[in-house]
Amino acid sequence: MDSLIKNILTHRFKPAGDLLNILYIVYAFLLPFSGAFVYHTAPFIILLLWVIEGNLKEKLKIILSNKAIILYVLFILFSSLSIMWSNDYSLSFNRLKNYTIPLIVMLTMFTSLNMKYLKFIILSFLFSLFVLEMISYGIYFDLFDYSNYRHASPSNPSTMNHIFYSIFIAVGIIFTLYAMMNSFKENKYLFIGELILFSTLLINLFIGRGKTGQFALLIALITIVVIKNKYKIKQYILFFAASISLLVVFYSFSNNFKETIDRFDYEIRHLSSDKNSSTSFRIGMKLAGLEAVKTSPIYGFGIGSYNTELSKIISESDKYHYLRASAHPHDQYLRIILESGIVGLFLFISFFVYSLIYSYNTGSFRIKLLSYGVVSIFLFSFLTDIPLHDVRISALFGFTMGIIHTLIRNNGQELNEQII
Repeated sequence: MDSLIKNILTHRFKPAGDLLNILYIVYAFLLPFSGAFVYHTAPFIILLLWVIEGNLKEKLKIILSNKAIILYVLFILFSSLSIMWSNDYSLSFNRLKNYTIPLIVMLTMFTSLNMKYLKFIILSFLFSLFVLEMISYGIYFDLFDYSNYRHASPSNPSTMNHIFYSIFIAVGIIFTLYAMMNSFKENKYLFIGELILFSTLLINLFIGRGKTGQFALLIALITIVVIKNKYKIKQYILFFAASISLLVVFYSFSNNFKETIDRFDYEIRHLSSDKNSSTSFRIGMKLAGLEAVKTSPIYGFGIGSYNTELSKIISESDKYHYLRASAHPHDQYLRIILESGIVGLFLFISFFVYSLIYSYNTGSFRIKLLSYGVVSIFLFSFLTDIPLHDVRISALFGFTMGIIHTLIRNNGQELNEQII
C-alpha cells in the first residue's frame, strides 16, 4: 500500500496520461453537444485518470507556481466556506459545482496536457464548431426537422439558449484565429479550411439573435488589435472601417441581426417608459442586487442564497414591481457578490487579471490573441447573464482556460513549434 501511494506521488504512469489526453480530444468535440458528458461524466473520469497518472508531487509544484489558478482555487474554497451562512444548502452544492467542474478540467490540463496532443484537441474543437454551425444553418434555412432542439427556429438558429450559443461561437472564432496564425506558413490547405471556418462562424454569429456574443466578439477583437498595434493609428482606422462595413452588411442582409439591433435601440431609448424590455429588466436587476449587497457586502449571503435575498428586495420595494416575476440576476458578477461578497468577487476577477498578466509576459502574440480574446468574451458575457450556470458554457470555460494556461506554461515550446 505504501509503495502504491509512493508511486502515485512521485512516479508517472504514462498509459494513464495518454488515455487522459485522448479523452481531452473526445471532450473537445462533445463540448457543444453533450452537457451530460462534458459536465456530469467526463470531469470525474478525467480526475481519476489524472490521479492514476501519478507524479502528484510534481503536479502540486506546477499548480502552486501559477497565481491565477491559486486564486481560482481560493475562490472555490471561500465559496465552499460560505455554505456555512447560506440559507439553501441543497442549492449551495449544485451552484458550487458550476465552479468546481471547470477547475477539474483546467487543473488537469494545466499539469498533464501533452503538447503533442494539443493540435488534435484544438482540431477536434474546431471540427465540433463546424458540425454545430452546419446544424445551425440547417435550422436557419429550414432544411430538416429541428423539433428536438427546444430553443431552435429560423429566427433563433441555435441548438441551445441563444445567449450561450453566441458565446460558444464567439469563443470558437477566437480559437479559429489562433489556429490560422499557426497554420498560415506551415500548411496552406489547413489555413484555407480554417479561413473558411472563420468566415462561416462569423456569418453564423450574426444571422442569430445572440447580441451578447456579437458585442463580446467585437470587444475581444478591439482588445486584440490594441495589444497588437498599440500606437499604430492607421491600423485602428483600417480595423474600425472593416468592422463597421461588416456590421452594415450584416444589418442589411440578416433580418435577425437587424431586428436585434432595432429592438436594442428601442429599449435604450425607452428605458424609463418600457419596463418590460430585457434591457430594463437587466438594469433593474443590477440596481436591486446592489441594494441587496449592502446588507452583507464583505462575505455575501452564502452560495445558493442569491434568489432569496434578491427576492426580498424586489418584493419589499414598489420601484422594482416589474421584476417580481423572476429573481434571475442576469449577471454573473452580481450573483457572485451576493453569494460570496466582495471577497469572492475579488478572487474571481483576480484569476482573470493574473491570467492576462501571465499571457502578456510570454511575449507571444499568438498566446495573447487567444487569452485576451477568450477572457474578453467571458468577462463581457458575465455582465449580461450567468453563463457558468449552463453546463456546456461552464465546461467550455474550464476547457479554454485550461488550454490557455497550458500554452503559458509551455511557452518556449509554443514559440518554437507549430502546434497546428
